[in-house]
Amino acid sequence: MKDTKFLYTDGRGVVVTDSEFQVKRNHYRLNGITKFGLSVIRPNKLPAIILFCLGVLLLLVGQFDWTPQSVLDSLKINSYQEYKEGLIIAGAILAVVGVVLFAVIRERYAVRIATAEGDKDAVVSTKKEYIKQIVDALGKAINYNFKYDKLEKTL
Repeated sequence: MKDTKFLYTDGRGVVVTDSEFQVKRNHYRLNGITKFGLSVIRPNKLPAIILFCLGVLLLLVGQFDWTPQSVLDSLKINSYQEYKEGLIIAGAILAVVGVVLFAVIRERYAVRIATAEGDKDAVVSTKKEYIKQIVDALGKAINYNFKYDKLEKTL
């Protein structure tokens, strides 16, 4: 029986050995992984775009007096100037929040593995290099395992 050879560990619960891929409490046997690779998880930026557009719309309505008179009559506003300023301020806040969200939301990267149980994103991170290191270690482990198995069969 061969000794376990450690090919990668990051100190955060991810370990790749010559026979197993461990992610915290999940253990995946290498011979049970049919495919693996780096996967890009694209964020949904639609909420940020909607907030920005809504903010710009409120800014324009407040700035150019686009509020219909029937709406103004039903609101029973004490000061029309305060109403306009409120629309402009609310629009500016929503637009800024939309821009900040759009800038902050980033792509994430995952180690995607395919097993008999289905596809899984085993490790997810915003750091592409980190995920690439794990995928490279998995490739080395599977290659090492394949060579070892071939050597054992020839003996």
